[in-house]
Amino acid sequence: MTATKKATAVKRSLVTGACGFIGSHVVEQLAAAGHEVIAADHPSVWEGGDDVKRGRYPRLVSRLATKTVSFELSDAGSFSSLPIDVDYVFHVAAVFNYTAPYAELFRVNVEGTRALLGHFAKSRKLKRWVQWGAGGVYGMPSTRGNVPFFEDLAPMPSNNYLKSKWEQEFMVMSEAPKLGIDWTIVRPTTVYGPRAAYGSSQMFLGVLDPPVVAVPSSMTGRIPFIHVVDVARAAIHLAQVKTGANQVFNTNDDTVMNAVEFMQAMARLLGKPFLKLPPLPVGKLIKAAAPILDFQFWLMRDVLGKQPLVEPDMLAMATEDFVYPNDKLKATGFEFTYPDARMAFAETLDWYLNTYKSGE
Repeated sequence: MTATKKATAVKRSLVTGACGFIGSHVVEQLAAAGHEVIAADHPSVWEGGDDVKRGRYPRLVSRLATKTVSFELSDAGSFSSLPIDVDYVFHVAAVFNYTAPYAELFRVNVEGTRALLGHFAKSRKLKRWVQWGAGGVYGMPSTRGNVPFFEDLAPMPSNNYLKSKWEQEFMVMSEAPKLGIDWTIVRPTTVYGPRAAYGSSQMFLGVLDPPVVAVPSSMTGRIPFIHVVDVARAAIHLAQVKTGANQVFNTNDDTVMNAVEFMQAMARLLGKPFLKLPPLPVGKLIKAAAPILDFQFWLMRDVLGKQPLVEPDMLAMATEDFVYPNDKLKATGFEFTYPDARMAFAETLDWYLNTYKSGE
């Protein structure tokens, strides 16, 4: 006598911002886990091939996804192309730009997400809305008494981008229950790994060309890290466990490393001399140079039409001492592929050297 087993239904997931650095990895991890993946992104993204300089991977994503869809987060009229009969929504899409005007950030990140959430309120299948937050919403450690950033600490975002991300998070927490939607919010910290073209990329690109890797000995603030693969895996894991429902999670690994140690690691991997400079008041120097830096970034962005890889708000973070406990994430049963960032620095540098620098 043979027992008949009921076939397991294939899970169906939609990823917004699917062609970006993080979104492409979410698509990849979902596909590897056997999900039917609907990859959604802005119409302009699908028009070209993969572009490592801008962190766009439509060709890669098209190979991995079951279906690709064009939509624009700031245009609710385009949402009709997004199927609502999905099990999970991984909402990664947002304006990620430290120099964008607040009006644009609010219009897209907050109001666009509000409209998108409303679109999926009609779904009878949706099990979880996974919202991409930001580890930076807690603010700067130096203004919070240098306390660890546990999830129950009230946010105090330090710039317009992070303000929009906190308002986006708060809107989801407030509106999703009214629509009968369970939510999960992930707050990634410094996300690194292959395909990054903004944010953490500058940490790696900045050490490739100089003959010597140098850093002031006063740069002792700890750097929070999370590999992009673990960000994607954590989001997928949290979407599927009961303990992930209607909760916020720091998405940060176990690395304990300050800026001096990071630069030492880079020098060792690149085979370059390492120079520890005398202590410098880096924070004060950045503040003093702020008007010049602001002008340079304005010139690049508004006059030359180029996106600066590093901005004043990013530089300000380099002088801080960040601590993000991840006990809550681990308590759900999640295990990191890369618990210590040192495990993946070599492969990350290799990607910048052999892919990003060549423009492939």
